[in-house]
Amino acid sequence: MSFSENTLILKMNGKELDIVKNRWIEGSGLIALASNKSLWESINQEYDEREKEAIECYVASSFYELAVLKTLTVPVRAMTIKVYSLYALHEKEGDVDEWLMEISQRVYKRYINYIQNRSSFDVMAFFDYMFKENPEISSAEQHNLVLLMVILHGSSLLPVFQSKAGSTLIHNVVQNNSVMGAQDEHLKELKDQEKLNALRTLQKTFGVKIPVTHNVDWFFQEHESYLIKNELSSSEKKEILNKGNYDSLYKKGLLRYYKPLTGILREHHMNDFNYTGLSKITRDEFLSIYVMFQQSLEKGRLKEEEWELFLTASVILTMMINHYQELSDFYFDAIKKQEELVLQEQSLTTEQKSWEQEKEEFQKRDRELEKKIAEKDAYIAKLEEQMKSMEKKQEDEISLKNEVTALRNYAYHQRAEHPDTNESINIVEKATSLIESKKAVLFGGHPQLVNKLKEALPSMEYRDVDSLNRDISFISNIDIVFLMTNYFNHPFYYKLMNELEKNPKVKLVYLTGYPNLERTLNEMVELVEA
Repeated sequence: MSFSENTLILKMNGKELDIVKNRWIEGSGLIALASNKSLWESINQEYDEREKEAIECYVASSFYELAVLKTLTVPVRAMTIKVYSLYALHEKEGDVDEWLMEISQRVYKRYINYIQNRSSFDVMAFFDYMFKENPEISSAEQHNLVLLMVILHGSSLLPVFQSKAGSTLIHNVVQNNSVMGAQDEHLKELKDQEKLNALRTLQKTFGVKIPVTHNVDWFFQEHESYLIKNELSSSEKKEILNKGNYDSLYKKGLLRYYKPLTGILREHHMNDFNYTGLSKITRDEFLSIYVMFQQSLEKGRLKEEEWELFLTASVILTMMINHYQELSDFYFDAIKKQEELVLQEQSLTTEQKSWEQEKEEFQKRDRELEKKIAEKDAYIAKLEEQMKSMEKKQEDEISLKNEVTALRNYAYHQRAEHPDTNESINIVEKATSLIESKKAVLFGGHPQLVNKLKEALPSMEYRDVDSLNRDISFISNIDIVFLMTNYFNHPFYYKLMNELEKNPKVKLVYLTGYPNLERTLNEMVELVEA
């Protein structure tokens, strides 16, 4: 059973809080590993080998930017982030309990054995044992180590928090995560309430109005000018001017504390001007210093006459804290950028997978569409083939019908009675009128009859049938084709029939080819109109 599956409910500000589920206990207990320098090499090695995976798991976990991290020194904070990352990684892989026990036994095996060899766990006795084993161990290290033992041994040690010593452990966990690592709202309210009093007191002390922000050196230079002008006698001023002797000045105001305190920096080979001249302090930070002094007065910890010492020490301490914070930000910005790069890569990988999935789905749909299109194309090709076959059949039927019709009309005409040449209807005029209204051509016929027809019907075309290779594609633009099958060869006949099949709208008319012109003209008229 994973430790995070346990429950430990606390009541805070009228609300219930489970400090197991929110990972506060684990977050504090794992610091015992991160702060042990003998583990740093192995932690760094494993982290470097699995950095990308570890960062991904850390960012996705409840340990990410846990408030307690802000309370740690830079090296321990850096190592704690790595321990959190590896812990989250092994938790994801399902072997976190084994991993945690293995790495803990490397440095805390005696403490683990101490607990396992006892039927019950006495917190105070364990504190004594830790101090005996390591007299230099700090209370913070002891608290974190106890929490680590609780994580290792799970629910069997949870009752420890019911004792008085266990309550202190819980208090430290809560303090580090909800107070030390978070903004103090009460202090903010006090600063708003005391703002005017604070600014008046600070202006009176420094001898200058407090700007929104300025470097530390500026405040003490202004204070020095104020002291020279208002606090030094004429002889003391002459000592400074003529002899460069500042002893009398450095015994007054804030300078009597400022000079010795900055001297400590020089003692450690740190040029105080590089810090005071470049480090800024804000009006808000001055307000915090004032409010804290007032609270200490109320609690009897400080006296009014200690204000100048407290103020000077607080300014220098704030200056060094800001410098430390700059170093911390500089270091952790690099880690943050690495985390952001991993997150970006993770996002890109997720996006790439999504695109690949979409691409695969698109390709699948594309393949399915191509298959359907191929099936449709095959079906269309089959239909087109059927249509061509049907059209060919239809054309053949139309051609055959036209030929049969022409032959039927020809046969009928042969049996019919014909008027003699003396009838009132002028057959030549009627034939001429018919041919002029249509485009017609005559194939075949006796040369003498053809010559007579040319004289009677000059607008009609006349073609010989003696050449098989003669081009007859012009038929497509003809309305009527007359055939006189005498003086006609078979190959040309089939060629003509084939061309007529291509042009079913062309009317085919068979003529008997009688030498009598009037009879032929009458036959042409009757068969065309039939």
